[in-house]
Amino acid sequence: MVSSYAGIGVLLILFGLIQVFVKDAAWNLQEFQNRLRGVVSERTADWGRLSTIVGVCCAVIGMLAIGIAISSQIKQRRTTRRSKRWPDTQQIQRNSAVISRVFVRH
Repeated sequence: MVSSYAGIGVLLILFGLIQVFVKDAAWNLQEFQNRLRGVVSERTADWGRLSTIVGVCCAVIGMLAIGIAISSQIKQRRTTRRSKRWPDTQQIQRNSAVISRVFVRH
């Protein structure tokens, strides 16, 4: 699950950067989609502003997704280390049962 958050984050950042800095490529994609739907396209200043806003939002959400992926990976490693250090209660109970059987027999 962690790698999927990171992958989605990278894709969102790339999409956002394209929307902000490579507007011609973004417009070509928009125009292609409009042609498939049978809509006539016109590139306006409003489209440029909206493209910038969408691009920035996508990049920020992508960074948040990568941050979530990294923090959950760190949290998972910490809990794994703790579980290796401290045996669980069931293991302690099994060990004490074995020890008590050994000492009771002798």
